[in-house]
Amino acid sequence: MAPSFSSDPTKNILILILVLQVLMYYYLVFCMLDEYKDFLLNIHNGGVAVSDGLDIVIIDDEENVCEVLAEQIKDYYTWGEIITFTDVDKAITYCLGRDNGIMIFILDVFVGNNNGFYFLDAIAEKYQAAYQDTIMITGKADDDVVDMCVATGVNHLLEKPVRPYALQLAVRGIIAKYLKFAKRLLQDPDFAESVEKI
Repeated sequence: MAPSFSSDPTKNILILILVLQVLMYYYLVFCMLDEYKDFLLNIHNGGVAVSDGLDIVIIDDEENVCEVLAEQIKDYYTWGEIITFTDVDKAITYCLGRDNGIMIFILDVFVGNNNGFYFLDAIAEKYQAAYQDTIMITGKADDDVVDMCVATGVNHLLEKPVRPYALQLAVRGIIAKYLKFAKRLLQDPDFAESVEKI
């Protein structure tokens, strides 16, 4: 069913943004970047080792916030390591130095003199789903922050203090797309073979 347009230009813009985000998601899934393909085929071929897993990077200029978030996530997340940074430039260097181009990012909107969107722009060429795989956190979600999230394709925004259940649902929302795809790989040998040929 096609989206219906109204006479309200703001509503039409939001509908177009939503449609573009859906198209981007399907482009990433069906074109299968090599990193996604390798990660999902590892699942298909017997599981993912921690070193090959879907790691999480947390960036916040307050070290105690990084520690609290990491501890909360460790209670339920077993797909990979949790790495924390208080410095955006060190986080960029780390991410660009990795072989794997797929991670989940939990970013403070404002980190010292930088911000989470600067970090995403710096790694976006290597991590092509970085915006969709990001959870932004902020002390106050004002209109500017929400507009930046919508414009860049960041679908998860949480206010501090971050509620553990809200964080868990956001993390699970991101991992769900990979799990759904992995499940299809496991259940459909023909589909798995077609992905290997990409």
